[in-house]
Amino acid sequence: MPVIPYIAGPTLNVPLTFDLPQVVKDGQMMGRGIIRNISWGTANTDTTITHRLGRIPIFYLLLRSKLGGITYDGSNGGTDWTTTKIVLRNTVGTENNWVWIL
Repeated sequence: MPVIPYIAGPTLNVPLTFDLPQVVKDGQMMGRGIIRNISWGTANTDTTITHRLGRIPIFYLLLRSKLGGITYDGSNGGTDWTTTKIVLRNTVGTENNWVWIL
């Protein structure tokens, strides 16, 4: 089970939370990956996302979803990923997500 950091205080014992856009910026490298803020166009259509990893990504992690849309591989199932782009889809066209590409 993951450990959730806590802020300890005389009367407080609350989970440590943060606002992702205040911590990282779009295009920022994090570890061996890159963080991208994606604004989806139309639901369930391919969206090309550029990156600067210099290699074909292994996978991606959805970091934040406000509207509960599902982010998934584009129409070619990841075979069209390159050293500069990946192709993804989202079930909610108006959603804005943070994705960590690794």
